[in-house]
Order: sequence, then structure tokens, then C-alpha cells
Amino acid sequence: MKPEIDNDIFFFLRPQVENRIGETVIPGKVLLIFVEQGTANMSIDGESFAMDVDHMFFIHPRAELVLNEASADFKLAVVAVPNVMKESATLHMDISFFMFLVKKPCWEMDEKMRRMTKGFYNMFEYICHDLKAETKSDLITSLFVLFVRVLYEKARPMLPNEKPIGSIAGRTLISRFGKLLRTHFREDHRVAYYADLLCVTPKYLTQVVKQTVGVTPKDIIDRTLAIESVHQLKHSQLTIQQISGVLGFPDQSYFGRFFKRMFGISPLQFRQNPNMDVLQKLETSLLSKYPELEKFGLGKDKNE
Repeated sequence: MKPEIDNDIFFFLRPQVENRIGETVIPGKVLLIFVEQGTANMSIDGESFAMDVDHMFFIHPRAELVLNEASADFKLAVVAVPNVMKESATLHMDISFFMFLVKKPCWEMDEKMRRMTKGFYNMFEYICHDLKAETKSDLITSLFVLFVRVLYEKARPMLPNEKPIGSIAGRTLISRFGKLLRTHFREDHRVAYYADLLCVTPKYLTQVVKQTVGVTPKDIIDRTLAIESVHQLKHSQLTIQQISGVLGFPDQSYFGRFFKRMFGISPLQFRQNPNMDVLQKLETSLLSKYPELEKFGLGKDKNE
């Protein structure tokens, strides 16, 4: 691992670790770390974890990583993707899974899961190193989404055991809001629309959501639209005007103002130079209003 992660959108590597012991690394990308042989010990945000072939690590971009020690035969494989890929992959999954990924970076694997993960990173390596550049992004995105979906299915039995946040009634309301949003976010962007479907007032929905997860329903709606906007601009062949219509904006101008408010650049500027880390601006913007979001793993980069 190196203290300044590669600027490529995504990459696969087998780093030399001998001279990296004791060095702090903040990846700046989502990392999936697989141990191929040997043993080691790594600290993630100050918490120590044993590393061996029975464990996989899912690391968020702002984590502080320190390799404390490693056996002489220690080898690992690292998959790195931009945060937007994780955002897109988890967009239609339970919000509790996103929190699970942040709080549970270490995954214990049985034999079946070891075979599955090895197949994943072998395929990832092949796409990165052996395919033409124009095909890589879409294939990597599809492969990563599939892998995260498998992790989601494996984690689902564990999600109810997470420490409850807020009242049962509040969590139920938010769960229903999330399901409606995943279905209808392209159709209507108003809090009042979802409150009406839930048979509550917009004020009550806002109060419950903010008290339970620390942000407003409007923030969640805007964040969902922003993530999908980035995905459409990066991966679809639709024009910007067509994308604005697909996402339910009145016109292209309105969509352009929304995108610039979210990211500081226009949709056209992003499409011409697609910076896949652009969603970090969204997290920083939310933090300026809701500092308590740090507890959900949305803290500012520690090296800022």
C-alpha cells in the first residue's frame, strides 16, 4: 500500500508491503483487500484486525489504515474503485447495509466465499490489465455491483442484530420511505409527495427522519438523485436533456442548476471529464449542515 493512492478511476494491484509497515494510508477510494497467503495485523481507524486467508476487508475511502506487522510470506490483492461505484451499488439496498459496510470492515469467509471472492478479484484483474480501455468501466461497474449484491445477501441475516437507531415506529416509517423513494425518486422530488403516500404530514416525516438518521428527507431525495445523475452521465448514451427528463426534472436548465448546486460543476463539464470521486463534494456539503453524520461513516477526509 502507498500513502498516495493511484489516481486511476479503478485499479488492481498486489502491493509490496515489506517497507510499508507502520505507515498510515488513507486510500481515497473504496478498497477490497484479499489475503492470498501469510498473516498480518492491520489497524483500521485505530481498531486492530488479524489478516489471513479467512478474512476479507471492505474499506471506506476515508479510513486510516496502518499495517502493524506481517509474516515473511504475506501477500495480498487489492481492488480499488471510486466511492461513486459503492454509492451506485448500494443505492437500491437497505440503508442499514451501507452502515454495516462502514462499521464492519472485516468479513470472515468460509470455503465457498473464499472461492467466490477469488473469482471476483481474478476477473477484476483480468478486466483491468487485459481488456481495451473503452470496455473496462462498464464491465468493472457491473462486476462490482454483482459482488456487492452477493455481500448484501450474505449480510442480510446479520442486519437486524445491529444496534437499533431511534424508535421502532420511526425506523419503520424510514424503511417505508426508503422503499418508496427507490421506486419513485424519478417521478417526484417533493417531501410532500412521500409524506402523502405514507399518510403523514411533511413536517412529521422530516422530524422523524432527521431525529433518526441525522439528515432530512429532502437531503436523502437530493442525494439519491445526485448519485443517479452521476451514473447516467457516466454510463448512459442519453443526452443531458434526455437524462433530465428520465430523472423527473422539468427541463434541462433545472437539472443543470440542481447538478451544479450538488457538485459545483455542470452536467456537461462532468460528462466531458467524469471525475468519479465527485460525490465526496456531496458528503462534505451534508457534513457542513449535519456534523453528526460522522457516526455514519460520512466524515471528512482525515488528511484534510
